[in-house]
Amino acid sequence: MNVHIRYSEPESDDRLGHAYDGIGHRTIDVLKQLLPFDDYDFYLCGPPPFMQSPYDGLTGIGVRRERIHYESFGSGTGLKPGDRVEALVRTGQSGEGTVPVRFAKSAITAEWSRERGSLLEVAEAAGLAPLFGCRSGICGTCATKITSGAVDYIEEPLAPRRQDLLLCCSIPAGAGAPADGANPGVVLDL
Repeated sequence: MNVHIRYSEPESDDRLGHAYDGIGHRTIDVLKQLLPFDDYDFYLCGPPPFMQSPYDGLTGIGVRRERIHYESFGSGTGLKPGDRVEALVRTGQSGEGTVPVRFAKSAITAEWSRERGSLLEVAEAAGLAPLFGCRSGICGTCATKITSGAVDYIEEPLAPRRQDLLLCCSIPAGAGAPADGANPGVVLDL
């Protein structure tokens, strides 16, 4: 493994070549200089603003989205709303269409669709403010009881689920089922 450390603002006692390897932010041009681009997976980790530039740069030069993996920390969101859902759709676990989502305690019903993202994003768009922390299935803060229906996970969560689902990384199971009413939706205790 090769490590390349960049400082955006080195201190006066930091020595180039010893403490760090370059000055400035890592950009797609820096990555192109350092890596012989080939058939690779890319892993990004950090707050979303830190990861957005390399994500956009990699997709901009033709790296397929499924080859770019990322994990947010802090109270961030996914880099591209719907990208994680698109990955689930490609695997055949979900599809087109809408699914009703009922938030029982709030007496609110919303429609989930692929473009609306996770169930957390649907809840927020409906005016609810569920607790969340990581938005990536790590912390478990958004654990919510499901009273009917089922969900698929966009990414397998790391947080324990017990009887709850994690809003931040789930969508209705079987989304995109035929329009004959085969998918009655999801009811959440929220």
